[in-house]
Amino acid sequence: MSFYHLNINYCGYKNKMNNYLYTANFKGFSKQSLTQNSFNGNSKVLKLKNTVEDTFTRISSSPEITFKGIDENLKLKENIQLAQETMDYVKSLNLKSNTKMEMLGQDCGEFTEKYEDAINNRMFLDKKRDNLPIDEYIAVTKKSAPMLEVGNCSEQAILAATFLKEQKNINNFALVTAVGVQNKEAFDENPIKYAFLGNSHVFLVLDLAPDAKINDPATWGKNAVVIDPWGDISGPAINKETPEESGINKVKKLQIFNRGGNIEFMNYASFIDPTKDQESAYNWENYQRKICG
Repeated sequence: MSFYHLNINYCGYKNKMNNYLYTANFKGFSKQSLTQNSFNGNSKVLKLKNTVEDTFTRISSSPEITFKGIDENLKLKENIQLAQETMDYVKSLNLKSNTKMEMLGQDCGEFTEKYEDAINNRMFLDKKRDNLPIDEYIAVTKKSAPMLEVGNCSEQAILAATFLKEQKNINNFALVTAVGVQNKEAFDENPIKYAFLGNSHVFLVLDLAPDAKINDPATWGKNAVVIDPWGDISGPAINKETPEESGINKVKKLQIFNRGGNIEFMNYASFIDPTKDQESAYNWENYQRKICG
């Protein structure tokens, strides 16, 4: 069923509580229910039938009523387009990834020199970022990774995050770590240590629901989109119609997780800065705290 947005613009209206109003917006009306509603000029009352009961009494002029169709999937479509722009930006940097070379079997033969360069440059980058607080860590990565032409999954996800924040003025994104868990007890005891020792992967999620829990993708919301330049994954995090097309399922099927076991998800910010910085925009939990109070 299509839904419409009813705008009533008027001058000099009061509701039953006698609060002075200028504009009233009613969302969620079906086309059928709107055609059943009417403005009665004689009684000077606008009545809304088959909807939440609400009556406005006219004081002076007649309301101007307009109907505007709303595409329920518009926000998701915008996020998908934004995700693709972000992917294109990171891909344009032509970063070399030693971990991807290993996954593709390009760590030997004619690729040996490129592979060694990627490893050496990544080690140099790690030394520059060692023990930095999260915002400085992000800044060094943004500046140095393109110069060194190196970037594994974490660097590519971070560059995607800086693009969204600085170029698109987007703050609702989360850097997420996926961890292949063989020993659930050991993981629960020390998740970060386990992730460092085991198979882990970093990607970005755009536009999470306010009450989302990073460790539970089912809560990320209908508009959440996965952005994973390293894994070449971009699209809705959850696709109920075709689950195999869900971004989160594509992440789980990456070759780095071919050992089986469960895939657990964590906030990557705590890997960068274990002090759990309370201000950084690159820790999604700070964003969540601000909007949820």
